[in-house]
Amino acid sequence: MMRVLLYMVCFMVLASCSNKKETNWNLILDKNSKEPYGCYIARQCLTDLFAHKDVRNISNALKQIQKSNQENSTNECMFITCSSFQLDSVSWQQLKDYVVNGNHVVICAYSFSDFMLTELSLENPVSYTKQTMLNDLDSIPNQLIGIQFNDELYEYSFHGKNINTPFGADSSNGQNIKRWGGCGDSMKTNLITFTMQGSLTLCSNPIIMTNYFLLQEPNKSYLECLVSSLPSYPNEIYWYSQLFHNGELDAESEWSKMLKIPGLRYSFLILIGLLACYLIFESKRRQRYVPILPPHTNTSLEFTETVGSLYFSKKNNANIISKMITHYLEHIRSNYNLRTNMLDEAFSKQLSIKLNKPFEDVKAFIAYLDYIRTSSDVTDQDVVYLYHQIKKYS
Repeated sequence: MMRVLLYMVCFMVLASCSNKKETNWNLILDKNSKEPYGCYIARQCLTDLFAHKDVRNISNALKQIQKSNQENSTNECMFITCSSFQLDSVSWQQLKDYVVNGNHVVICAYSFSDFMLTELSLENPVSYTKQTMLNDLDSIPNQLIGIQFNDELYEYSFHGKNINTPFGADSSNGQNIKRWGGCGDSMKTNLITFTMQGSLTLCSNPIIMTNYFLLQEPNKSYLECLVSSLPSYPNEIYWYSQLFHNGELDAESEWSKMLKIPGLRYSFLILIGLLACYLIFESKRRQRYVPILPPHTNTSLEFTETVGSLYFSKKNNANIISKMITHYLEHIRSNYNLRTNMLDEAFSKQLSIKLNKPFEDVKAFIAYLDYIRTSSDVTDQDVVYLYHQIKKYS
C-alpha cells in the first residue's frame, strides 16, 4: 500500500513539473510582476537611474500626498501607473498643492478624471476602450511612439497592445506647458508636462512602463528620457502602480471600505466581541485545588501529654511529675535556648522575658517545679495542677 502511494506522489510531482506555466498577456501593471505587461523592469530601472536614493513603494498615493503636504515636503518625485486615474475636486486640489510645493509627479494612465482634465484644458484619450486595453491578446506590429529630448525627437516602435492613445482636444496654452511626446504616424500628443514650481507630467499610455515595451530594443531609453526631465537628486522617490483602484487614489483602505457595509461591520464587531470573551475566560489560571495545611503543632508537648496520660493511668504520680518536668525543660532549651541546669532567679528572669510573662509569676512557677520534683508525696491533683501550669508557661 505504501509503495502504491509513493508511486502516486512521484507521478503527481513529475506531472506538475512537466506543466509549462502559461504567459499572462493581460495588462497587469504590478510592480512585482515579470509577466509581459507587469512593471517589474520599470521599477528596477528607476532604482538604477536614481542610484543615490531608494525608490519607496506606496500602496496609497493620496495619503502620501496628504502627508507630504502636511510636512511641507519639497523636491519629491512620485511615479503613478494605472489603467484609470480618477480624482474629485478635493483630491485634485491636494495633488495640485503637492506640485506647487515643488514636487514632481508622473502619471501614466489610459484615462483621467474629467474634472482634472477640464482644469488642465485636456480631453481623455480618444482611442481608449477598457475592454480592448485590458483583455486584447492580439499584438499590433510597428507601432510608433516618440519623445523629444534635447530638441530632438526620438522615435521607438512597439509590437504589442495598442499604444496609439493620444489625448483628445488640447486647448491648454501657456509657457508652463510642454508637449514632448507623441504616438502614431502623426505623433499626436500623448505626453505633456505642466510646470507649477514642481511639475505634473501626464502620459496617456501606461504601456511604456511595462516589461514587454522596455524589453524591445531600444525602448528602455524612452524611460530614461522621461526621467531626465526630473531632478537628479530628489529628496524622496515614490512608486505607485495598480491596475484597478476605487475611489480617489485609494483614499480609503480595504478595511474602511468593508466596514462601511452594515452586515460586514456588525459581523466584524461580533467576531471581535467573541474573541474578547474567549480571551477573558480562557486567560484564567487553571490548577487543582490546593488544600490548606494545618500549622505544625508542638510535638514535644503532645509527646509529654501522651506519656503523662500513660503514667497517670498507672497512678505512678512521682514518675509522671519527673517526666513532665524533664520534657518541659527540654522544650525550654530547644525553643528558647535557655540553660535549665540551674532553676534559679536568673533563669526565671530570662524565661519571663522569653514568655512575656510577669517575673513574679514565672519565679513562683519555677519554684513550684523545683519543689514538686523533689516531693515524695504527689497526688492526682498535683499532677493536674502541674499540667495546667506547664501549658500556661509553655
